[in-house]
Amino acid sequence: MLKSKEINKFPMNANKKLTMPLALFMVIIVILSLLPIDALETKIKHKFNTLVLIKLNIENSFKVPIDISFIQNILHFPFYALLAFLWMGFFNKRGIGLMKAALYTLGITFFLSLSLEFLQLFLAERTASFMDLLLNLSGSLSGIGGYWLINKKLSVEQILPDKQKTGIS
Repeated sequence: MLKSKEINKFPMNANKKLTMPLALFMVIIVILSLLPIDALETKIKHKFNTLVLIKLNIENSFKVPIDISFIQNILHFPFYALLAFLWMGFFNKRGIGLMKAALYTLGITFFLSLSLEFLQLFLAERTASFMDLLLNLSGSLSGIGGYWLINKKLSVEQILPDKQKTGIS
């Protein structure tokens, strides 16, 4: 846990760059998770005729029907991977270690996922799914892992000098 002196070291303005995209992305996930799929498909058909034509073209070319709920299920993974990546950056900018940040991020993304699946139990147009939880969890883990790898690579590049700058061959 950060002490009050440590929290004051990080000005709020520096954190707004991460806070706003993170909050906006979470709102988008909540809306998409609770919006009835039929209503979403109808809005897509009315607003984006080009997407409907692309969908029909793909279906005719590959002789495979494309179901909007299947696409929605596939999107769980990258959405939660990006969400976890954003949360890792959020915690890292606050000076929280990677292990704690990973645990916090996993807790937040799992709680969000579980809450949304629970709320879907009460919506007639939506169904809660254990597969959605697994996709969300695997997406979160990959986002955490991706952040961890990028952070590790950046820290190694900062520690090791560039060969050309030092004259070492």
